[in-house]
Amino acid sequence: MIKLLKFAMVAVWAVMLFNLLNPFEQPFGAIVEAALALTLLGHSLMLIVSRLKFSKPLSQKDKLQLMAFGAIAWWQIRNEQKSSAVTAK
Repeated sequence: MIKLLKFAMVAVWAVMLFNLLNPFEQPFGAIVEAALALTLLGHSLMLIVSRLKFSKPLSQKDKLQLMAFGAIAWWQIRNEQKSSAVTAK
């Protein structure tokens, strides 16, 4: 399930970045540009909040996944930290 969601997010990123190189006709191009701006803002805020939320510091790989995949990566990292905390007890 996570792999499917990540694939979908990669496809969304591809469309948004393609729009930067070869703009779509309006109004679709403006909508895609707004989506890119909101996605970057949301994922950046998620990265900032994750530094406060998670008990262990995030690795560079986790930070990159948060920027690329957003809530999908957040869910995956949270589950990994929960499972490692349970096995440590």
